[in-house]
Amino acid sequence: MWWLLVASALANKWEGHDADVLRRQVVPLPREEVQRILGDWKGWERLLPCASEWEMHDRTAGVDARARALYTIGPLRRRLVGVIRKDEPGLVTTIELEGEKGWITQITFGDAPEGMTEVILHTPLNAPKWPVTGVFFTKVRPAWEQCYDELLAGLGR
Repeated sequence: MWWLLVASALANKWEGHDADVLRRQVVPLPREEVQRILGDWKGWERLLPCASEWEMHDRTAGVDARARALYTIGPLRRRLVGVIRKDEPGLVTTIELEGEKGWITQITFGDAPEGMTEVILHTPLNAPKWPVTGVFFTKVRPAWEQCYDELLAGLGR
């Protein structure tokens, strides 16, 4: 009976926590350049440290361009095909990693001082069910945030 109380307490510890991964940074590039880089899977291959073993399709840039990669985010490992779903000049690029275990990331380009761009990466997520909820919040989500931070830092170099 006591293990039921412990399990219930652990399950509720993360209730109400936001699972989304949201990172933003001002990078020293104009919007058009940032969008050109992030609207092409070759840019993601070069900058995204949590993805490897890339397989590029015939077309790598623009709407409907596809690439496959192995995503390793903390203990999470998934081989997924990504598709660029939306690419509105100067505003937003949306990528979808297809499948039941995939996700969507929206990249928004905001105002910053001249010659610079605020880049916002937002991946809306639902927290996984117990018993892996704690692993998600203590291992996966921090690794995902670090991955996006490194991508944004790489844009500035």
